[in-house]
Amino acid sequence: MAIYNEPARPLEFLQWMPHPSYSLEEVTVASGAGALKAGRVLGIITSGGKYSHYDNGASNGTEVARAVLAYDVDASAADAKATIVARLAVVKTDALAWGSNDSTGITAGLADLRAATIIPR
Repeated sequence: MAIYNEPARPLEFLQWMPHPSYSLEEVTVASGAGALKAGRVLGIITSGGKYSHYDNGASNGTEVARAVLAYDVDASAADAKATIVARLAVVKTDALAWGSNDSTGITAGLADLRAATIIPR
């Protein structure tokens, strides 16, 4: 018999939020950010206000973790609309995606998320 491995589901990283209309927002992910999976931690690019992957070593605004991507999005070639968890939520720490950030970057990102009322557990 074949073995079926179920893929990750959207919002699988989410443990709790009060109401989707309060915690979720639709934003623009900047072109060139690539194909991002749900659970990816995001920052805001200072010039333009678009979102991209969180990078603790950056200096363009994305060095501050501000949100978590709710659903997969592909912003490889063009800006893309995306839904994010922007505030007041509890998320599973081990289900978040940090990209190339090291342990120092992840620790800083977790503190940034807490400041945005996104509580990692």
